Amino acid sequence: MKFIVLLIFAVLLSGCISTGRYSQYKDSAPTRPPTQLEMQDATVVHEPIIRGTKPYTIRGITYTPDTKRRPFSQTGIASWYGEKFHGHLTANGEIYDMYGMTAAHKTLPLPSFVKVTNVVKYENGGQGSDLSKLPNEWD
Repeated sequence: MKFIVLLIFAVLLSGCISTGRYSQYKDSAPTRPPTQLEMQDATVVHEPIIRGTKPYTIRGITYTPDTKRRPFSQTGIASWYGEKFHGHLTANGEIYDMYGMTAAHKTLPLPSFVKVTNVVKYENGGQGSDLSKLPNEWD
C-alpha cells in the first residue's frame, strides 16, 4: 500500500515539472558555436505563397500579411531567440532552430527570403523582426 501511495505521489509531482519552452525563465545564448554546415547561407527556393495570409491581432494591433511579392526594405530593431525556444514549435507550426538561417516578420509573406545587413548588437530586444542566432551574429 505504501508503494502505491508513493507511486501516485511521484506521478502527481512529475506533472508539476515544466520541460517545455517556458521551463527556462529567461532566454540564453547557445551552449556551443554553430557548425560550418549551420553557417551556410540559406538557399532561395521559389515557392507560392500558401499560408499565413490572414490578418491577425496581437495586443490590440492588427497585422495584415502581404499576399504578393514586392521589393522590401526596412530599417529597424530586430530581436533574438536562443535556447528557450530552440526545438519548439513556432507560430506557423515549424520547429525553431536557433542555428538555422531563419527569421520571422509580422507582414512578409510565407515563405520569404531576405538579406539582413548592418546588424549591430544592442542589449535590449526590439520588435521589428525576430532572428535566429546566426543572422543576429553578423556585423
